[in-house]
Amino acid sequence: MTQLQDWFYRYNGWSFAKHELWARCKKKYWYQYIGPALFDPGEHDVD
Repeated sequence: MTQLQDWFYRYNGWSFAKHELWARCKKKYWYQYIGPALFDPGEHDVD
């Protein structure tokens, strides 16, 4: 299971901009919001 840093849960609110990015490109959303919060990014398939 992927472990995210604590700050991700405190500051990761949903916004219209995030919703638009999610709808447009899930891979970019992952790299912008999820990837930086991982403890050990390792190798993940985001497709």
